[in-house]
Amino acid sequence: MGLFSKLKSKFSSSSENGKSSASLEEVRKEMRSHSRYPVSFNGEATVVMAGGWRGSVLDISYGGIAVSFESSNCNLTESVSALSSCTLEILGRSHQFQLKTVRTIPNGKDTLYVGFCFEHTAPDTLIYLREVIEPIRCGRSLEELNSEFRSEQYKGNNWHCFRGDGPVDIVLHTDDSKNKVMETLITLKSGDSYYEVGIRDDRLWTSKSAGGTNSQLMGGARMTPNKTPDIAILRKAFLILASAPIKSSKTVRPLLDAITGAIRDQKKSAA
Repeated sequence: MGLFSKLKSKFSSSSENGKSSASLEEVRKEMRSHSRYPVSFNGEATVVMAGGWRGSVLDISYGGIAVSFESSNCNLTESVSALSSCTLEILGRSHQFQLKTVRTIPNGKDTLYVGFCFEHTAPDTLIYLREVIEPIRCGRSLEELNSEFRSEQYKGNNWHCFRGDGPVDIVLHTDDSKNKVMETLITLKSGDSYYEVGIRDDRLWTSKSAGGTNSQLMGGARMTPNKTPDIAILRKAFLILASAPIKSSKTVRPLLDAITGAIRDQKKSAA
């Protein structure tokens, strides 16, 4: 039984206290076995604790997070609460958590590293984490395709093609300086749908597959453009690109910057 199936079973069987407690403990044991993923976009991933402490997320897993607290954002002379309510915000989307302090490591006088584990009490917590962790995992698997594996039209020096788990496919065309995106198409899968993020002639768009079943998708789904760029799709693309391996991160940086700007524009227009 998978992790999410166990959570669903646990929360739908609250009347069976003994069985429920055993199921939750089994889930917690499994969570400790999950890999932690480094968070390279610290400025876009923050934690605010009930006491006012604010920190940057260093890594994340289904079981917990590591956070860096600076003296400019909190009083490091105080002790970290053993159990605290907090808000985790990533790219403007937030969720409430209960955090249990596992380990604290001072780093000089001005920084404190703290490891927390999540006290999972509702399945929506895991849903939130999945929407963050899965794109990060896919991004870390990205590999650039050698020219012999590309179509003839994409073999120029300014063309780059990437493929990763998910699946994720990226075709990127930059200018001679390698600092501006001339054209790109990102195709990614989430649930039973495919999504696209594209840029051409300085215009950014997003689209979603019209087909809703695996058979329709495998047959070549028709993509339906969104009237305005979908911020949920842009977030997924950001998490994928921001998590690219070091050898690919410099190449995708102009594309990441373009998507970051689009996310900020969407947030401003929604405010």
